Amino acid sequence: MSDMQPRRCAMTSKQASRVKLSGHQNEQDFATLIGGSVNLGSHTDKKDVIDAQHRSLLLYTVIPV
Repeated sequence: MSDMQPRRCAMTSKQASRVKLSGHQNEQDFATLIGGSVNLGSHTDKKDVIDAQHRSLLLYTVIPV
């Protein structure tokens, strides 16, 4: 058991960066689909995407196909 390496629990910074960037692309794709826009600079605001009437989009559910 002493020759076993400890199991890594967290993502590497490269993996985390890839996940973060794919999330940004997903936001942009979703905003485009609904005719809305990405709320830039929303670090503390939960509204990442707003629709054409500037409403927060907490009611949408996205199901991958």
